[in-house]
Amino acid sequence: MTQTTPSLPPISDQEAKLPSKPVVARTGSTPCTEANLKMRELRIVGTHEITNVWEDLAPKVIAILDAKGVNFITMDVLRFGYEDEPSGNPVVWIGVTPNSVSYEVGIDAALQCKELLSENGLDDVEIEIHETERWPKYY
Repeated sequence: MTQTTPSLPPISDQEAKLPSKPVVARTGSTPCTEANLKMRELRIVGTHEITNVWEDLAPKVIAILDAKGVNFITMDVLRFGYEDEPSGNPVVWIGVTPNSVSYEVGIDAALQCKELLSENGLDDVEIEIHETERWPKYY
């Protein structure tokens, strides 16, 4: 499979729509535009093949992240959607501490994770690495 490096969507276009920001890296080629100012909603995956294989694939995704030095603090399989619209395809949404992962490291890890998913018949599942913080802070 030939991979091209997706461009990072501008933070103001995409991640301003979620409390967790910014995106470090993501697979997929859907552009984000200023014209789309709706808030994205986090949704359950529901019926999808990833729910049948995730238990076996998750350790492999973790191994890729570990090999790349991506110390994640959250990993969720979910869908994004917009109010009154159907959900999009599933996303493996990986949270990292702010300023801990560069775009270059993040996109390399994301593309390797995407390749693993594709090898397992999950071509419609994307990877998104975003910055987040554990909450609440008790210190």
